Amino acid sequence: MAPTNRPFYFNDSGDASRKRWTKEVFGDPEWDFQPSGFDRLLRRQENAQNKWEYMRNNPVRAGLVKDWQEWP
Repeated sequence: MAPTNRPFYFNDSGDASRKRWTKEVFGDPEWDFQPSGFDRLLRRQENAQNKWEYMRNNPVRAGLVKDWQEWP
């Protein structure tokens, strides 16, 4: 996981919603989402919690920090 990678956890209905959110939050950034990025539809709330915990611990698994809260 590179420091320039920023995973996002969305609860939306697709690509158009992500683009709209990006523009609202960041204005008109020079970057965009990876065109063939990994995404997954979560159907149950317990799965969503598990995926969120897994994602936020990526820097820990990569050995970049000891605790996920240390990651910027």
